[in-house]
Amino acid sequence: MSTTLPLFHQRLKPRHRRLGTCHEPSVRGPARIDTKSQRGEPPTPCYVYLLLHKANERFKAGLSQAPKVRAAMLPDATCIALDRSIQVEFASPGRASEVERMLHKALAGFRMQVVGADGQAWDGGTEWFAMPGLRHAINLLRVTPLAGDGFEMAQLRTLEGEPYLDVSIPEMMTTAQQRRQLAADHNLQRLSMIAGVLHTLTRLLTVAFREADPVLGTPARVCLHGFKDAWNPMLLKARFTLVSSALWDLQTGLADINRKTVPLVKLMQYSHDTPGMMELVVNDLSLIRNLPAGERVVRLWMGVMAEL
Repeated sequence: MSTTLPLFHQRLKPRHRRLGTCHEPSVRGPARIDTKSQRGEPPTPCYVYLLLHKANERFKAGLSQAPKVRAAMLPDATCIALDRSIQVEFASPGRASEVERMLHKALAGFRMQVVGADGQAWDGGTEWFAMPGLRHAINLLRVTPLAGDGFEMAQLRTLEGEPYLDVSIPEMMTTAQQRRQLAADHNLQRLSMIAGVLHTLTRLLTVAFREADPVLGTPARVCLHGFKDAWNPMLLKARFTLVSSALWDLQTGLADINRKTVPLVKLMQYSHDTPGMMELVVNDLSLIRNLPAGERVVRLWMGVMAEL
């Protein structure tokens, strides 16, 4: 791959660019998006991608409705590590564009401008970043909501659509290690989703955290006052998400289907003492700490509780 190096040079250089379009190979610009919207058709899914270069310490962050096709159109397409590149699907080009803007702003200090040997800018040459910024890009995408409500986090996948394993040498991981890595990713994303649901409910409800009482033998609880009658349209999605047991299931990384998950909240019930109050009975946090990324999950959970 070193033979590609003389074909271009790189320099760190701040720049400005027009944003808000989805770089699809055949059609670009907002005209196509606006036309579909005017016709009342559902928006076309769009991807934010991270394309890793094989020969140089850099990666490209952009958006496209077809990331693999986009990669094939780059001047140095043969040097793109397709097996290590990443994509995240968003429901619309508009949301993907928002995420791309956020990503480019956060990575501004790592920006590079790639030009040809003749000094002319390449297609997509202003969307490259130095490799040390890749860790920041991955971490940001992991905690990015798919939509504006913050309920569901972005899912990182390879360009082939498989779950992305965030390791340096994936082939050296055992199957058990891969399961644990995926479980850790799931658990951290799930805590971000839980935080979004609870913060939405605090807009109109009083939500309080009661710590466990060893003397009385009562477990920790999250108390949502007035939840029973909370049918405000602003809260409906958060309400239905909260009472779904799937929201609270954290993964163990074990192959045994009967031991695949451990709930963060082990019981949901209306209070016997306070009418209309929903109680979320929290599981023993020592069990949560033993899960993949368990220590970080507990820290995040306690941080959310401290904000209530």
